[in-house]
Amino acid sequence: MKPLFDDSATEELTQLKELTTNFEALTGISIQMDLEPTQNSDASDYFSVVDPIMKSQSTKYDIIAIDSSWIYQWPEGFYDLLLDQPGSAQTAQDIRNRINEEDDQSVKADATDGGNVVAIPMWADYSVVYGRADLLAKYNITTMPTSYLEMKQACQTVLTGEGPTHRSLQCFVSSLGDADIVELFAEWIYTNNSTPLIKYPNTVSFDTERNRQLLRTYADWVKTGNFISDRALQYDSKSALSTWLLGDALFYRGKASHALKTYKTWANKAPWAPVVISGNNPAAVSPIVSVVGGYHLAMPRFGGNKNDTMVAMALLFLTSAPVQRARALRFGAIPTLTQLTNDPETCTAVNCSRIANLAPYDLPSEAAAPFWVQAVDAMSPYFTGILNGTYDAGTGLGQASAAVQRAFIAAAQKPTESGALSTTAVILLAVLVPMAVVALLLCAGLWWKSQRSTKAAVLARQEEITVGSGASGTRETTRVPSMAERKDHGVVNLSIRPARRPDASNAADIQRVVGTGAAAGSVKNAGPNTPTPSGLTAHDGDATASGYAAAPGTASEYRDRNSTDLPDSQYPHRSPRSRTSSGDYPYISQRFTVIHAYKPAVGDELEIRPGDVVSVRLAYDDGYAFGHNEMTATAGVFPLACLLPVGMEVGLPSRLESGASNFNAMQHASEKVDSLEMLLLSGRITEQTYLSLRREQEEELRTQRQITALRERLAQPNLEDAERRKLQNRLDELELGI
Repeated sequence: MKPLFDDSATEELTQLKELTTNFEALTGISIQMDLEPTQNSDASDYFSVVDPIMKSQSTKYDIIAIDSSWIYQWPEGFYDLLLDQPGSAQTAQDIRNRINEEDDQSVKADATDGGNVVAIPMWADYSVVYGRADLLAKYNITTMPTSYLEMKQACQTVLTGEGPTHRSLQCFVSSLGDADIVELFAEWIYTNNSTPLIKYPNTVSFDTERNRQLLRTYADWVKTGNFISDRALQYDSKSALSTWLLGDALFYRGKASHALKTYKTWANKAPWAPVVISGNNPAAVSPIVSVVGGYHLAMPRFGGNKNDTMVAMALLFLTSAPVQRARALRFGAIPTLTQLTNDPETCTAVNCSRIANLAPYDLPSEAAAPFWVQAVDAMSPYFTGILNGTYDAGTGLGQASAAVQRAFIAAAQKPTESGALSTTAVILLAVLVPMAVVALLLCAGLWWKSQRSTKAAVLARQEEITVGSGASGTRETTRVPSMAERKDHGVVNLSIRPARRPDASNAADIQRVVGTGAAAGSVKNAGPNTPTPSGLTAHDGDATASGYAAAPGTASEYRDRNSTDLPDSQYPHRSPRSRTSSGDYPYISQRFTVIHAYKPAVGDELEIRPGDVVSVRLAYDDGYAFGHNEMTATAGVFPLACLLPVGMEVGLPSRLESGASNFNAMQHASEKVDSLEMLLLSGRITEQTYLSLRREQEEELRTQRQITALRERLAQPNLEDAERRKLQNRLDELELGI
């Protein structure tokens, strides 16, 4: 499962184990949950596990928890919970009762475009804009903003006053990657007409003069630094939330489920006080609308467990009222049942009064079905380009519109691939029954649903259920136990394995290269105003034009791929690099996952962080390579020793002790060791490189601890001016290098 927050996975899992005790007593099915150490709350990472499972119609999983915008991705892929009536007559009735208990917004989100109910929500969510009520009041801003224009004006006042003592304070932060930036743009260009902005197969109508003018305004705000800073343009969901919780943002666009964590984090940091901005005036001329989100449980038709009754019982338990209430009180997850929204204690935890005033906005995922995800992937690079100045708003919207049309055409021509998921979150459940290993796929949080009072007759049916949920990129292998090994009652195991993601990026000093392709574009394909890092230039000449010795047969290949050459002058501290052929370095894939951070030492180099995905274009004879960071849309040079091929586990099989270094064999290793040790033992890095990377890791950790301590000290209201200036200077030195 994808936890709500990067630091909540263990606590969430502990609570789920406690909640399953009664379920085991009633049904004879125990739920054993195995939480692996690598955790984060990023939806895109979690999606990377679900996507291949759905494409291959794997029988491993019997329940899939899907984001509300994914309901329409597989119109024939799930059971209709009402028409097909999976399970016994009693469970079918329980499902109908559950649907009747839902609030109106959740019921609306359950149905496909054909009116079939294919999923039941685990928890709801909405995009919400928060504000620092204490800072607004300090500068006599008594009327809360009802539009982004009013927010920008408030920022000018507050940041002017706070700048000398709070230099890290920013105006507006939000996650601006992939699906998140599409949601934000959808809110900005929101209109009240009933015509979908995107409708498959041939309607893409968001490229209008009104929207161009609106987005030009936002882009101008970014350019002048009064709205979104260069740092904030790099933020993912984790770094945006962290900035808000540290008190370094006046406004934050996050999720309604972040309210409780905000209150708890700020409890002892008076006078900090948050307020929900969006929804306070839905009747405003330009209301701040809230994209509807949340996660739903569905039963795929190709699930391996043919005992529909047991699967339906598990679905009902994991979406029950007691589970929803417990999750709401501890973590702030928004319940979907009317009995809980009417409960005062639950309502207080999730800030019901504000949620009731939101102006909900449904993304056009239903109209774009079944290719909404492909449309999101096509649009997002151009929306990012509009904000960072790569594209004018008119050009960017035109390119985005054309990209969606191309995506629709391409997707329609590949019906076998139309089941691709989007980039939001999922939870996996694996269910083991006596005859087969089954898996209940549970999406992003294992939130709530109605308590199942199970019949005594079911107790006679001893089942084993395994819940497997994670996002490490490689599915774990589950062995079916022999009959002699099985206990007298069922077992449910929950494994959560989200993939790594980069930490909060602070790359304002790194110029970015954003290409026109969906993955990694070239410098020469970028817009005329595209900045190039450290004098990075693109050329179409021979590979030796920049002073490099070309490897045989590679010059035309790299030209055809729009590669970028770096002149020798960019390497002041090293001897000039020369290209090597692909045979000189044991490439397994052109795309690699970063497993160790690297900070630039000279001007041409690129900062990379664990979890980044990079495309290697050129390899050099000193162990470095030129490539493109797909996560941050930047290009530069970095050491190959920091990479692993995409999809490879960082596990280490015991046979490595005997000298084996077969990476294909390592992929399915059951033992887990530190990835640096794996690289050292397998001969991919030298001992000197190992020690250097280890020291860099430790130094970075110490720096982060110092930054955290400085921020906490600066948050104290009773600091002397001299001490505050000294602390702020030290913080600037650590964070900004000044």
